[in-house]
Amino acid sequence: MRTVSSSISLIRTAGFALLLGLLAACSAARPPLNSEMIAERFGSYGLEIINQTADRRITNLFSGDPNQRVTRTLAVVRFRQPVAADLSASHRKILQGESLGATLKAAGWTVEKDTLDVRTVTSGGSLAEMMRVEPGKPLAVHLYRLSAVSDNKRLPYAQIAEVHHPDHLTVLDLQRIYGDEVAASPLASGPLSGLWKTLQESLRLL
Repeated sequence: MRTVSSSISLIRTAGFALLLGLLAACSAARPPLNSEMIAERFGSYGLEIINQTADRRITNLFSGDPNQRVTRTLAVVRFRQPVAADLSASHRKILQGESLGATLKAAGWTVEKDTLDVRTVTSGGSLAEMMRVEPGKPLAVHLYRLSAVSDNKRLPYAQIAEVHHPDHLTVLDLQRIYGDEVAASPLASGPLSGLWKTLQESLRLL
């Protein structure tokens, strides 16, 4: 059963293109959360859990009202097990339907992303309908590790694959924001291989 978060942001600004430019120009800048970028560019943000188990989650990050929403990011999450004790309270809220990055941030953590790769998949079937794009459209994919960081702790929390609507983030946008961090690891090895496989399986189940 799908769950829609009760909290929808209604932040509106005109500076999204400027934001990307500033992030590209300053490698030390920490990119905003994806939920923040969606709210900023499209004027609203909502979250729907499509599927969830103890260690996996498929999430629809959308803009627009619930009746005419457009998927801006499909996020496939693999939670690190066991979850660190310091993150247990935030993790419970996330499993109850709250936004992952925003929940960690609200609890005082800094969210850090270590990029594994930037790739593409082809839209089709349900995903094309959710994004309101034609089937066969190439979609940018950001694969990364996410950690919660404080002054004296760095706690790995999840591996995430995000498939982005072409009006939200393209491969070029991701390369501009995260390009210097992209790991040289081949797709067939390590965490990247497992995360990519999980993404492919999740797309087939939509």
